[in-house]
Amino acid sequence: MPLLPPMISRHRTIARLAKAMAAALSLAIVTPASAQDLPPILEKTYSIAGSTGLELYQSISSNGPNGGGHVAQTKFKLTWKRLFDERGGSCYLVHAKPQLSVTQTYPKPKSQLSPDMQRRWNKFMAAARQHEQTHARMIAEMVRTTEASLAGSFEANDRTCAKVKKSVAAKIDQGYQAHRERSRTFDKQELSFGGRMFVVLENLVNER
Repeated sequence: MPLLPPMISRHRTIARLAKAMAAALSLAIVTPASAQDLPPILEKTYSIAGSTGLELYQSISSNGPNGGGHVAQTKFKLTWKRLFDERGGSCYLVHAKPQLSVTQTYPKPKSQLSPDMQRRWNKFMAAARQHEQTHARMIAEMVRTTEASLAGSFEANDRTCAKVKKSVAAKIDQGYQAHRERSRTFDKQELSFGGRMFVVLENLVNER
């Protein structure tokens, strides 16, 4: 998830909030990721302080991933174990096996919250988890798409396999760059005014 939006007003009118929520439904409908879509994930937490939505928001801004300002984060490490074979002067990619690890980081209040605040926090965290699971699903889709693009890779007149190694590396980088752009677009949509995560952050902060 990207940087938090600018400080959310605690006194937004009900009518304006309803308008934002309606916009969220039209702009940011996210399909929940199924277990089959998700890669194995290591989950971590960071501590935040506060008893109100505003205090929790401020603590997230100070203590979130990447030096603060992020609510949650999905990071991944992806390497490819590649095997090539030279036959008759041409070089073929025998296989490219992905080795993927995914880590997600979420906020966790240090102190027990009031029943009302806990309900609001649970709703907020459910949306944050859905957001990060979508990022994880996108990562898994990138891996599958890249695998498909690599299938059958070969270069003629390539006795040292230098050309096919270069072309395979280029396809892997293309897959990563496409994923990066897709992820950025998703984050922008979710946290722009009226976006789904903007609305749940607003609901967390605003006193009822």
